[in-house]
Amino acid sequence: RQVPLLLLSTPDMCPLFPEGVFFPNLIDETQEMYKQCCCGYDTVRVCHHYSMHPALKDTAIFEAVKARHPDLVMDVLPCMSLKNTLAERARYNIVFDHIQGYYGLVSIEAMAQGIMVVNGAFLETLDKLEAFFGSFPRFLLANKENLEAILCRLITVDIESSTRDASAWFKKYWSGRKLITRLVGMYERL
Repeated sequence: RQVPLLLLSTPDMCPLFPEGVFFPNLIDETQEMYKQCCCGYDTVRVCHHYSMHPALKDTAIFEAVKARHPDLVMDVLPCMSLKNTLAERARYNIVFDHIQGYYGLVSIEAMAQGIMVVNGAFLETLDKLEAFFGSFPRFLLANKENLEAILCRLITVDIESSTRDASAWFKKYWSGRKLITRLVGMYERL
């Protein structure tokens, strides 16, 4: 059996490239810059990343929730280098990626850092992730209608245990070492 050479980093790309195969982005969580979130848990802090294409990141929706809830610590992080982005993100307990139906690299990096992720991955996307990993990722799913309620509710939950759960899931299923082993196996079958 020949393995396709076109690797697709997110499952939502599969219908666009039927000859490809889903293989998630590799994150080496053992690198210092991906170490556990270093913020405390006294105040829940939520961040979102600025994008050159804010509509694709749902920045306006995030900003609208922030405007209605000045009691929540919610910040939009500017564009910066990966190392600086990871260091800045480590000051937050929760990352809001976007609600476009898939997950972004921000979601994966945040899980590697041990930070809770809110995104809008569709069930089809999650089904493909479960098929690949054998388990659903620990994303907290949101959409335009419930994002505000989810972010407001998060200030009352045990964020520390939730982030530990996300981090443990990442290390068990999405670790760089495990993915590299699978990738080598794919190429050995060529």
